[in-house]
Amino acid sequence: MTFRVTFDLMSDYHANTFSAAMAHAAAQLGSYNAIARACGVTAVSIHRWRNAGRLPRTDYTGETCYGEIIAGAVGEPDLVGRLRPLLARR
Repeated sequence: MTFRVTFDLMSDYHANTFSAAMAHAAAQLGSYNAIARACGVTAVSIHRWRNAGRLPRTDYTGETCYGEIIAGAVGEPDLVGRLRPLLARR
């Protein structure tokens, strides 16, 4: 049971970090639609990422680079670590 609680707390931490990073990016770019345009995806995709609390699997496996695209559009390279907190810990 203790492991489960710890895992849930870590999941909440990562989701909150991601949510804050996405909100910051949206504020800097003007909207979540602007993030979608920068990434070349639909606004529905951005909504799904926000609900999941993370970027899509393809960003973690190196198939896409949405974290870098968003950070580049905002002009803050360190934002990538906040968008992909699970990779930043490795």
